[in-house]
Amino acid sequence: MEISYLFNFDTGRSDRFDFAFQPETLEFLGDVPAKPPEWTLLENHKCPHCNVGDEWKPYCPLAIRIYGIVDRFNTMVSHEPVKVEVITAERRYYSETTAQRGLSSMLGLIIPASGCPHTAFFRPMSRFHLPFSTEEETIYRSTSMYLLAQYFIGRENRTADFDFKGLKTIYQNMEQVNLSLARRIRDASKADSSVNAVILLDLFAKTVTCVIEDSVEELRQLFTSYL
Repeated sequence: MEISYLFNFDTGRSDRFDFAFQPETLEFLGDVPAKPPEWTLLENHKCPHCNVGDEWKPYCPLAIRIYGIVDRFNTMVSHEPVKVEVITAERRYYSETTAQRGLSSMLGLIIPASGCPHTAFFRPMSRFHLPFSTEEETIYRSTSMYLLAQYFIGRENRTADFDFKGLKTIYQNMEQVNLSLARRIRDASKADSSVNAVILLDLFAKTVTCVIEDSVEELRQLFTSYL
């Protein structure tokens, strides 16, 4: 699976990012830098609940995977206007937005496939990536993803969770990841676009954790045909 992000700024600057993923597992297929910078070391702002396997040490897999993006946007300010085009095998998406929102959408694609165990739960959402998704769309997609996971769990004769308790835990763990990641990026960047891109993702995580049940109930009317 391949997805490209194209950034065209009003200043004339353009950036293109091409990503490849193993289609079945969504494993990120990008090259790992030979000499990653020090801010990608696992012990640098290490997540308190880190459970990264020995194969990645001494580096943080998430930091390594986004290192190139952070480096290229090192001096870019958050509010810089940009036209972003996202190219997938099936279609193209386009948005006139800001640097931080374009980056946030792109990080939302890459982070689940980074190798961090806490982010791997979101790989199905990367497989069906929706660039520039709204809060409502994100809640619908994440809850739908989680309930499909419970279907597969039930098929294995294990206890399924239909109260979203596990999804809340997943998002709470992501809040820790986002906090540590923002601290890492702040050390590595001269401007704020990459840091604020992570903060936007974290706002989604906090929103889902707090309002998931109420937000899902608001969608109930769409399912009257089933009820």
